[in-house]
Amino acid sequence: MNDDEFLRSFEECTFPIEQWTHRAHVKVAYQYLKNGDLDDAVAKMRREPLAYIETNGALCGPTMGYNETTTVACMHFVYAMICE
Repeated sequence: MNDDEFLRSFEECTFPIEQWTHRAHVKVAYQYLKNGDLDDAVAKMRREPLAYIETNGALCGPTMGYNETTTVACMHFVYAMICE
C-alpha cells in the first residue's frame, strides 16, 4: 500500500484496526504535515483519529487510545524534523 492509499484507508476508516499502531499514527502525522501546514495538520490529527477509533470500536481510556497531549507534541517533533 502506498502512502496515498494508506492515508485514504485511514480517513475512510477502513485501515485494519490491528495495524493501527503508534507507528501508523506517526505515519499519518507525517502525511498531514508534508501536505500542509502545522495548524491544519494538528487540526486533522485532533479530528481524524477520533473518527477512526469511534468507527472501528477501538478501546480508549487513560492508558490507551487517543491522547491529545502526546499527539500534539508528536506533531511538533515531526514538523521540526521535516523543517530540518
